[in-house]
Amino acid sequence: MSFPHLHVSSAYSTHYGVTMPETLADQVQAQGDDFLAVTDRDGLYGAIKHFRACTAAGIRAGLGAELAVHDDEHRPLGRVVVLAHGGMAGRGYAALCRAVSHAHTHPRTPSISRSRLASLAALRTLTVLLGPVSDIGQALTMSDSPTARTRLTAWSRVMPEGSITLEVVCHLTPSGPGSVGPATRMLGLAEWAMLPAVLTNAVRYGTPGEAVTADLADSTRALTPLAELDTPQSNGQAWLKPDTLMSQVGRMVVDVGSHPPGTLPRLLADTAALADRCTLDPVTDIGLGRPRMPEAAIIGITGDPHTELWARARHGVDERYTNSPLLAEAHAALAHEMATVHQLGFASYFLTVAKACDLMRNMGVRVQARGSGVGSVLNYALHTSVVEPISNNLIWERFLSPERQTLPDIDIDVEAHRRHDIYRELFRAFGAERVSLMSMTNTYRSRGAVRDAGRALGIPDTDISAIAKQLWRFNARDFRTALEEKPELAEIAAEVQRSQQLDMLVGLTERLDRLPPPPPPHLRPPLRGDPLRRIAAGSHPGAGLRDGIAHVPVR
Repeated sequence: MSFPHLHVSSAYSTHYGVTMPETLADQVQAQGDDFLAVTDRDGLYGAIKHFRACTAAGIRAGLGAELAVHDDEHRPLGRVVVLAHGGMAGRGYAALCRAVSHAHTHPRTPSISRSRLASLAALRTLTVLLGPVSDIGQALTMSDSPTARTRLTAWSRVMPEGSITLEVVCHLTPSGPGSVGPATRMLGLAEWAMLPAVLTNAVRYGTPGEAVTADLADSTRALTPLAELDTPQSNGQAWLKPDTLMSQVGRMVVDVGSHPPGTLPRLLADTAALADRCTLDPVTDIGLGRPRMPEAAIIGITGDPHTELWARARHGVDERYTNSPLLAEAHAALAHEMATVHQLGFASYFLTVAKACDLMRNMGVRVQARGSGVGSVLNYALHTSVVEPISNNLIWERFLSPERQTLPDIDIDVEAHRRHDIYRELFRAFGAERVSLMSMTNTYRSRGAVRDAGRALGIPDTDISAIAKQLWRFNARDFRTALEEKPELAEIAAEVQRSQQLDMLVGLTERLDRLPPPPPPHLRPPLRGDPLRRIAAGSHPGAGLRDGIAHVPVR
């Protein structure tokens, strides 16, 4: 028997989930299960890592997001899980991306209107799980079944037929949302409404031992010491349980209530059926590994993009290398580069980059490419780069080669104070449906990890800062080893031996290693081909600078 987990938060649910997608996929495979859906909070930040990990582990992948929902009067309706349907040539994934993007247009915290969610689910592209933290689940936690029925009726009136499923979760807590009482009442509500119900474990971590890390995440998210948390975990049951334990949980939920014969097999069968419906193919549903080129018409090309690129590049070489002894060598290098571009079908990509740079220069903005892209005669000829690559002995193959099938980055540095003007011009020129903002995701370093762990333990900021200033050039997971090996940390090591609190600080710091902290505000607009049906915006375009330079990668 195999149990499919439909509601799983990875470490990309910042300060909530604590296990990386690769680890989760490996655990599912080791347990003998064959399906895993990652449903991170408010975003799809870990989606690509999740699909690659599932492919490597030989298991099926599903994808969703846990989103806050409000009604047309902006009254909160709790949080729900939105799952994309597979086998629809990407339409399920596209609808999920639109749902996440719409949630991030909410003026305060991410939230999607129920009516908008209904319109996205209209083509049977999405399933919405109404679970313990939805408005329905909140009523059932208070043993208020009449209110839960009224709220479910409101959902059924708005949502398309077949798009709602009730989520049964039991974390074996004595009371509250994870207790067996609300779980069996949720199952009974599904029977009353004649709606399907599925069993999940609302997973936050892979193994029971990571429950402490989840407590630390809660403390950091709430900016509150662990000892003062209002709603700490009462136990460590929100882990990726194997099928035998999930069946036991299901049996307990059924036995506590008054349910008809065959309820447990039906609950497990409906769970498996939804997993089948939400299995996404990495290629046909997600487009993983298939670069999508901008349409020629969008960049003003009416003929063949490769022919147009050749014409512009030759003209650019003649212009750039006028009276230069490198002219013949530049044309030879261009022919070599263009052969690779033609083989990979990337002509529209280079034309789009050049178009974006022309737009910015016409605004009076200084533009400079950086990174491996400056090793290209083609980029130099198109005025994307001002660095002459031949005399500088730069290598094209560091940027692009036939063995590299993915689109390369061309980072364009521009004047930071003109960044918002550039954003608006790119959106105007290419259309809002073809431009998206993206953020860079880093992981905890030792200093950041010790600061968050110290705050969770209630250690004064001055003491945390004194420790953090001495931590450098080692990973958070190596904190204890560094104390043993580095003479410059001898004073801290001695204090750790004397203080139980500082010893806990070391342990908690190591637990944060490699986890993503909150997404930083270094936001950049990439340009994509055809409408951005499959890009989920996760941030607002008005935040952050880096080193006084705005970076505009065109991908």
